[in-house]
Amino acid sequence: MKQIVVKKILAGVIAFLLLFFLFSIARMYIFGSTDSVSLLVSRIFPISTMTVNGQKILYKDYVLISRLVDSGIFLKDVVSFKENKINCEKVFEQLVYRHFLQELAVKYNIKISREEKENNYNLFLQQYDSLKIAKKEIKEKYGIGLADYKKVIIDNILLNDLLDEAISQDKNNIVKTEQLIETIDNKLKNGEDFSILAKQYSQDNVAKNGGDLGWFGRDKLVPEVENILYGLKKDQIYSEAIKTLFGYHFVKLTDFKQGSEYPDDKSEIRASQILVRYPNTDSLIQEMIKDVKIETRLKKLEDCSKI
Repeated sequence: MKQIVVKKILAGVIAFLLLFFLFSIARMYIFGSTDSVSLLVSRIFPISTMTVNGQKILYKDYVLISRLVDSGIFLKDVVSFKENKINCEKVFEQLVYRHFLQELAVKYNIKISREEKENNYNLFLQQYDSLKIAKKEIKEKYGIGLADYKKVIIDNILLNDLLDEAISQDKNNIVKTEQLIETIDNKLKNGEDFSILAKQYSQDNVAKNGGDLGWFGRDKLVPEVENILYGLKKDQIYSEAIKTLFGYHFVKLTDFKQGSEYPDDKSEIRASQILVRYPNTDSLIQEMIKDVKIETRLKKLEDCSKI
């Protein structure tokens, strides 16, 4: 009799847990919840939120990234994907970025040793008086544990830095960049439309607008570019790429509000650019994104999945 009671209790507990997990999973897929229950369930079950080129992005990562985004911290502010992003779009972009970061790590054979990670982690901890305080502050600020913060942010920043170094030293990337600059230069000199070339080649967040930077006055752009623009006539394209900290800029002055043949120093101007970034993690990921195939499995991400 006692065994029957125990079995019934056990069966009841199992049934309750099964219903609890099924309810939680359904809630996660429908509402994209990021609470503690969702994090717990996602740690137990490898639930997928989306696929990037056929590779699964786990719900656990979605929860952690969501909490970080809600707290205003990003692995990268991937502004070149989309402007004026709402939070779910930021989450989506961060998940995609982290996926490609891992792809590039494999391509460039970047393997970070446990010792390197720990040294980097200990360097991070030096800003806190104790490990206990670090845990408390990370939890309060970002809503995730220190171990998760290390994995999602600290380790990936180190990976990003190592990739930047490897990519910048890759002669193939340097040659490709030089060839791209030459291609754009030749097309512009042959009279091809600047805005069409910007949409096709520019590696910034105004590419989709034909490179249009809008109206602005002095001290809004890097001096190397701005000084050139204020010395151009309306609709004039500068004769060569301008090198700055951000990469190589092809620029066109499309209009100005004050001045005769050239805008004066107090004039607002309107300009367009084609930006070719230096070979780095960001520029390579921007190229990889052009051919990406993404399938979302969360209703919450469906409307935020366009990049």
